[in-house]
Amino acid sequence: MVTLKLKYFPTAKPFLSPTQQQNLIESNLSNWDAVEEAAGHNNATTGSAANNTTNPTTVGNECWETEKSIPLLFALLTRYLGGTDRLRCNAFEVRDATGNSSSGVIHCADAYSLTSWVKCITDVILGLNNVQIKLWMQETGHEIYYVGWVWEGNSEKSGDIAQPWLTWRPKVLAFRGSNLYYMEYPPGVGSDWEGGEIFPVITTLLRVLNSASEHLDERQHCFTLQIATEQSGFPPNGARQQPISFYLNTETRQELIKVETAWTKAVTAAVKAIKKCSYSVWWGGKPCQLELDFPGAAFNLYRSSSKPSSPLWTRQFSSLKGSSDDARTRLTLKFHGNVAQETMECRDLHRVLFTIHSFLLAKVVQ
Repeated sequence: MVTLKLKYFPTAKPFLSPTQQQNLIESNLSNWDAVEEAAGHNNATTGSAANNTTNPTTVGNECWETEKSIPLLFALLTRYLGGTDRLRCNAFEVRDATGNSSSGVIHCADAYSLTSWVKCITDVILGLNNVQIKLWMQETGHEIYYVGWVWEGNSEKSGDIAQPWLTWRPKVLAFRGSNLYYMEYPPGVGSDWEGGEIFPVITTLLRVLNSASEHLDERQHCFTLQIATEQSGFPPNGARQQPISFYLNTETRQELIKVETAWTKAVTAAVKAIKKCSYSVWWGGKPCQLELDFPGAAFNLYRSSSKPSSPLWTRQFSSLKGSSDDARTRLTLKFHGNVAQETMECRDLHRVLFTIHSFLLAKVVQ
């Protein structure tokens, strides 16, 4: 047996009664006339009305009032629950560049509405950002390849025990001139370009994680960024040099591609600008200088001396077959040809490795 329960729905009455339908139509037409009359009046007072966001605009019996106003220059739009890898269901949030003002969680009726709103807001943000970046480039003369928000994932610790999940927080990543900038806020918001961490871009290594098995949680569009820092001396026995490592994420696949492309352009331009770079190494028990020569596309090894000398050996970039290291100081470059390999001790092992990668990348792109 199926039992049906009926309940009176007052809201539906105007749509069911012919008399009420006519009244409803006449009421809507009256409201529409009021809208057109108000719009005609507002056209004559646009300048004053556009800047008044506190006064409500009344049309008929409806009252519209500005709840919040979020500046969209370098604003952050996210669909993730704060600090987690969980996507909101048909909802998003917009934060201003300082992080102090937020739209709150905006819920959409369906996936289509969500996509439309996200695209509309994102397009406005990108347009404003591009204008600001062009102004910066005109003022400083430095080429700016990218300025945008990324998410940094960290394992929080409870005492000495690392939690099995990541906590995510927003960061600003920028490539300007020959440097990489890593900041809390966009430039001009609370600080200038010198307000964050700055690293030479040729001593960084960016790698996109294409395999799902490489991801540490449910967030997609992730990449790693490693930064080799300068060492003051050779590490003690047993110590391992480790670069600074970041596990980062972007909101979309398109944004990830933009970050990778910008990094490649910045590295290539930096290598072409410096042309040559050398590091102190020990080879055959003697102090030497390993030079990376971009115009000549070659590795050159010189004896450390105050006087210019001819290289002890030269190997072309194209002859490099591979490399290996002990994660401390020893680097072995493997070549094609009669001389199979060259082994040396490096004080700045990862700086040497990342710089070699940058020079080879620039040569390939060229």
